[in-house]
Amino acid sequence: MSNKYTDVICSGKKPKHNIVGRYPLNMAKDSDWTISDLTDMKNQDFPHEVKIARELLEIMNNIEKTDLDIRIPRASIEFIENTLSDYFEIIGEIEKKRGNLPYLIDRELYFANQGNRGAPSWNQGLTLEDISTWLGEWGGSQMGDYPFMQMNDVTKSDEPLSGYYNRLFPVKFVMRIFTILILNSEAYDKENGWDPAMELDDQVSLSHLRGKSAQTAKYAREWLKKIDVDSGSERGAEYSTGFPEDEKSRERFVAQFVGSKRKNKLSGAIFDLGFANIRSFMGMMNADDLYMTHQGWTFATLENPLLDSMDGWLKGIRFSEQESKFLLKHFEKNIPGEWKFLKEVVSLIHSGTNKPKTLENALIKSRGWEKAHASIMKNGVLSRMQEMNLIGREKDGRNVTYHLTEKGLELLSE
Repeated sequence: MSNKYTDVICSGKKPKHNIVGRYPLNMAKDSDWTISDLTDMKNQDFPHEVKIARELLEIMNNIEKTDLDIRIPRASIEFIENTLSDYFEIIGEIEKKRGNLPYLIDRELYFANQGNRGAPSWNQGLTLEDISTWLGEWGGSQMGDYPFMQMNDVTKSDEPLSGYYNRLFPVKFVMRIFTILILNSEAYDKENGWDPAMELDDQVSLSHLRGKSAQTAKYAREWLKKIDVDSGSERGAEYSTGFPEDEKSRERFVAQFVGSKRKNKLSGAIFDLGFANIRSFMGMMNADDLYMTHQGWTFATLENPLLDSMDGWLKGIRFSEQESKFLLKHFEKNIPGEWKFLKEVVSLIHSGTNKPKTLENALIKSRGWEKAHASIMKNGVLSRMQEMNLIGREKDGRNVTYHLTEKGLELLSE
């Protein structure tokens, strides 16, 4: 189906593009199109219509500053909206073909305010749709010849995850950033997959991931905080919990949810969870080049109800059923310390030890922990269990009681 808008993109040697309504669905495979082509077309209607639409928009903005009573028919407004929308869509399609997507907009250029016109969304560039369209034929767990790493040995420890990892959703957020950085590297190509010969020249470094994660997470928190308030969260901070708001919490965020390398030791959630690793030679880590594990890639590319849809906001959940099942199977197989800890806490709650203080005392007794450490570990595991929908909480004044969900009861029987 074509109309006068097809003339915009089928002049001379330029290939014809299909348009349904006024939206260009299928841009040509020919990659020689550039944005300047839109202004070089002589005797074409569309560039002139864009110019008229811009002039009309400027006139309307000026009218708003006066007391003049000037009639503006609805059809005139629709002309401006449709023409400029087409213009932006065509440019977007050309850029996509030119290889400039996906990308993360530099959040520091904007105020993180949902009412700020033109500001990027909190999840801009991080959705599964962004990732899937960029992967092309290299989707799934293989991703061409990408050198997936083995998990860090720390995951085999009998110790559970740190209590400071009091949320797992920020880890998901970081892994999506990691994914986009990989796809943006020179070593990855949508058509040819991963090129090992290029990876030494352009690889995702730990320092790069730390910086990008801190910037993007701080911006996201402003959006999530507003949602917390609008949703009437009983504790005032639900979705935004774990995301940084100032320089101090920013440093804490990258230390906990991204990680660090000191000498030959890695620390941080993405390493302790077995989602990323750094190559070593003769037992020494000589670089800071970061690679995902198969488990990290799987977790990053599972659909998430907050990042990828409205389900999370409507249902008050952070992880899908599939994500929660993946995490539990991952713990059982690869992180025995966390798996045993989850089972212990589930068993305690089921037996009636279901209040914060009694749970803490039980862990002190069974684990031999100091009171302060037991408190941190208890708070961390309870928060993670709530995210995975293993437990629920009921509050009566200052008193909090935990109960097992159906999924938590299933875990008890495993």
